[in-house]
Amino acid sequence: MTSLLYAGDSIMKTRSHQQTLISILTEHHSLYGLSVKVLNTAEFPGGKQYHGDKPYMEKWMKGEIEDPIMYHMCWTENKDDKLLYLQQMGEWFLDSKCAGSAIRDGEVAALECCAAEPQVTCHFKDKPSVQSCSGDETMKDRDKGGRKFWP
Repeated sequence: MTSLLYAGDSIMKTRSHQQTLISILTEHHSLYGLSVKVLNTAEFPGGKQYHGDKPYMEKWMKGEIEDPIMYHMCWTENKDDKLLYLQQMGEWFLDSKCAGSAIRDGEVAALECCAAEPQVTCHFKDKPSVQSCSGDETMKDRDKGGRKFWP
């Protein structure tokens, strides 16, 4: 953990504490024989892939690669952003009738909330999406420069 705390420059450069930690764990494995398993980012992608590996995200969104085992969303700013990103990526399976307090208030049974198909909604034209979200000029840009994810 001390190494991670001293690696602020790497975190700033890679824009990812996860990538820096993976690098440190790999180095400590080599130097000190640390027994650690670093998960394959193709099966366990995170923010680095979402924000910085457009070819990987394009393949995933086109269905050219198998869905990851787990998608690590801790890098998002808040849970509202997580929802927007997952909806746009076609990874949201909660029926819209279950939004808000419908389950808690007993209006809908929890089992009725699972959708068989992803509930896709476009929010950002410059973020990965399972369908083109770039045609609507009212879409928000998240990154500076606002480059469209899909041409």
